[in-house]
Amino acid sequence: MRVYYLTQEKYALDAIEKKWLKVSLFDDLNDPFELLAFNISNKEQRKVWNKFRNYFSTKAGLVCFSSQWQNPVMWSHYGDKHKGICFGFDVHDDILKKVKYIKRRRPFKIGETLDNHNINSALLSEAVKYKFKEWSYEREYRGIVPLEEKEESGLYFVNFSDDFVLKEIIIGAQCSLKPLDFKDKLSKYSDQILVKKARLAFQTFKVVRNKSIKIYKHA
Repeated sequence: MRVYYLTQEKYALDAIEKKWLKVSLFDDLNDPFELLAFNISNKEQRKVWNKFRNYFSTKAGLVCFSSQWQNPVMWSHYGDKHKGICFGFDVHDDILKKVKYIKRRRPFKIGETLDNHNINSALLSEAVKYKFKEWSYEREYRGIVPLEEKEESGLYFVNFSDDFVLKEIIIGAQCSLKPLDFKDKLSKYSDQILVKKARLAFQTFKVVRNKSIKIYKHA
């Protein structure tokens, strides 16, 4: 499956160099309702759910992608106002979960303790699938990443691999870089990677490839 990851230029260049992406922690995500897609109006269940959320927030994080890269709102929010860079990855379907966008929080009954069979990693997989419908413009896919080895910076990363292959680099419309600027950094890669420049469309509200700037094909 081809999915896309938007970020700032400086983080993108570092990711290409080190062949990794930063893992997002649940408490740092921009949606305050992360892991809160269930109706927890019952006070006792709310206590248990908060324990569950706090526990798994220390055990796992997310790498978040979109199914498309042409939405200008995505570039504005996640691509440094079109000054950033978008990666296109081929990721194995089994790794990612497609987000479902809902109007109302889902009914769910949980047990009274964290040892109850309902409170486990399978529930985490279920909980990360849902977001409020107003986020639907993101067309999001998510990968759950265990928080294992922390870098000296205090951050967690997931490495590129056979199931997580960089295939495209799309330079933002307001980014000063050109495709050939990536030649040296991509010398470590054996797979073909297409590097192209984006621009704003002339007739629609889309971001499209700037065909006047030649694609750089690295193989």
